[in-house]
Amino acid sequence: AFLNRPTFETTRNVTQRALDTNVSQEVSTLYLESGDFVRLQNASVGYNVPVSGDGTIKSLRLSLTGQNLFLITDYSGLDPEVSSSTGDLGTGIPSASIDYTAFPRPRTVTLGINAKF
Repeated sequence: AFLNRPTFETTRNVTQRALDTNVSQEVSTLYLESGDFVRLQNASVGYNVPVSGDGTIKSLRLSLTGQNLFLITDYSGLDPEVSSSTGDLGTGIPSASIDYTAFPRPRTVTLGINAKF
């Protein structure tokens, strides 16, 4: 276990009462906060370039795609939609929907060129 009682007693400034196993370990809402958000998940734009004449290019299409372009939220963590499940960490309290060691979603932009000869 990465956070066991002897480690806390010797290396942290934690009161003994917080480490007492006879005290109820009920779920606390102390660190609970609103996860309301608005996100632009996907956006795509394409343009067919007009090609005239008998050149080597018969058609040409340009496209631009973006993912996770912006996020509007008052959430203090990295991303309100990301969560990780690490089991119960020995407390009996499930840790799903907690952003503990979770990576945020990456912002990606992709440029595409489709040419027919």
